[in-house]
Amino acid sequence: MKKQKVVKQICCLFLTAMLLTGCKGKDNTTKDTKETKISHITIDGDVYYYQEDDEEVQKIYEFVNEFIKRQVNRDYTNDNPELAFDLYIDEIKNQYKEAGNYDLLKSNIKKYEMQIELQNPNISKVDIYTLHGKDAANITIDYQSVIKHGTQEYLDMYGDKINDAYQFNMSLTIQKEDNEWKVYEASVNSKEKISK
Repeated sequence: MKKQKVVKQICCLFLTAMLLTGCKGKDNTTKDTKETKISHITIDGDVYYYQEDDEEVQKIYEFVNEFIKRQVNRDYTNDNPELAFDLYIDEIKNQYKEAGNYDLLKSNIKKYEMQIELQNPNISKVDIYTLHGKDAANITIDYQSVIKHGTQEYLDMYGDKINDAYQFNMSLTIQKEDNEWKVYEASVNSKEKISK
């Protein structure tokens, strides 16, 4: 009997606190916040907005910027390049390694003397949600890549010249694995040659 009374009191306190403070999303989110490029979509379809200075948003930005840097930058003079493969969820990373993609990319960077530089990365949209019970996010990022060096064979393969630049739009799906952000899926939506 006493236990039920305590439970009822706790429930009453919880409901009172919700009524007094209003419903909030995670961390710095609230329904009353003006629309930003960072949103959280609940399972019920409610949308909350994050501010860019939110701690979790900063972690996402840092992770995405590190991923895109590793995905795009190539330098054949670096004997131990940091490649994006290591930033994928374990299942995908292992598939890439088992298929030989990791070693093939490292060897092609050397063989074709690739030097490609990332420029102007810009995260234009972040939608945070839950995927299979894990925190996840869809990110849209725009960036440019510039070919700084490559063998003539490599340039001819793609019809490129030194200093050719491309504008990309990419979608990433990231999710938390062992409490760290990892890439679940990455796809290029558009690629356009631009003048430099």
